[in-house]
Amino acid sequence: MPSSLPQFEKVAEDYHSSVLALARMLIGGIALSLGLPQDYFEHLQRKPITIQRILRYPPQIGRVSQEEIGIGAHTDYGFLTVLSQDAVGGLQVRNRAGEWVTAPPVEGTFIVNIGDLVQTLTNDRYTSTMHRVINTSGLERYSIPFFIDLDFDAVVEPVPTCVSEAQPAKYEAYTCGKHKFKRFVDSYAHLQEIEKV
Repeated sequence: MPSSLPQFEKVAEDYHSSVLALARMLIGGIALSLGLPQDYFEHLQRKPITIQRILRYPPQIGRVSQEEIGIGAHTDYGFLTVLSQDAVGGLQVRNRAGEWVTAPPVEGTFIVNIGDLVQTLTNDRYTSTMHRVINTSGLERYSIPFFIDLDFDAVVEPVPTCVSEAQPAKYEAYTCGKHKFKRFVDSYAHLQEIEKV
């Protein structure tokens, strides 16, 4: 905690609590949209993995290569991401036509990304959001993504309302923790070295 910001820890913890409550409400809405009880996912989220990050993107000038991009194209590993971003912009989302479109900041709102777990749970009815950040504004960009997943040992498989004879399950069951670790290993070279040992 920065000594020059004595309230930083409390503010960060209060924000985490508030966004966690918002995320739980959104997850209840997803359950309802699938024809499930609003509390359907609660038994999988008694102690969910949550991560809150505070990110700074320095400005990028000139032609930006894929290696220099603010954050490369990816989907989020978990259930939902609730993103607060400043007014600078730079977030891009790939639409169903495969085109990158900007997600301009709207004051007083959040951006919500569906993650990999929702794609599995819904048997591809909802798909995880491919996105990236390219900051060519000439200004520093800040954002606070809040990630909520399931419990580490929660079993992830398509829910009953998203599976039928005409639409069989596309995914084998897996655990949230194993999925997240695999995605981390795929993304971080130092973990790939550990896996070889």
